Amino acid sequence: MIQVGTHEIHFDDARNFALKAQSSGVQVTLRTWEGMVHAFPLLAPLIPEARQAMEEIGTYVRGHLESEKADPVRFQGRAG
Repeated sequence: MIQVGTHEIHFDDARNFALKAQSSGVQVTLRTWEGMVHAFPLLAPLIPEARQAMEEIGTYVRGHLESEKADPVRFQGRAG
């Protein structure tokens, strides 16, 4: 999962990374946030979009943890 704000200094890098990973067969989720800046999810106590981003991160991580419980062999030997 990649979350990037449109005012992020690495915006183009994030999009290019997602495209390259996808073209290499990696499952990628790219979420673009209009007007958000670098590391904006860390501002969750202050900005509604940051709270929503953190919730999406939690949902994404929980989903992958549940997948690992369902099929632990699939995840053996994989880094990241």
